[in-house]
Amino acid sequence: MGDLPFFVSQDSSDVWANPELFLLDEQRRPRFVAGVPPDYFSSQGQLWGNPVYNWDTLRQSGYRWWIGWIGGLPVCVPCCPTLT
Repeated sequence: MGDLPFFVSQDSSDVWANPELFLLDEQRRPRFVAGVPPDYFSSQGQLWGNPVYNWDTLRQSGYRWWIGWIGGLPVCVPCCPTLT
């Protein structure tokens, strides 16, 4: 497996159905967005715009959403090996 798609889009069904798992404001807009600092490839850094996860809530749930999400990858991506 190559890169694991880690972030979801602000308008994804994941954010819509589980807003508590992301750092959103009262209008369900991201309070923070993902990116990377400046590096060898980009002197300005990169601002990806994906909502940031609420890791405290995910931890309290035993990472249930993540386990289900990663466990479902073989169904969505046939070339992905089973992770169980």
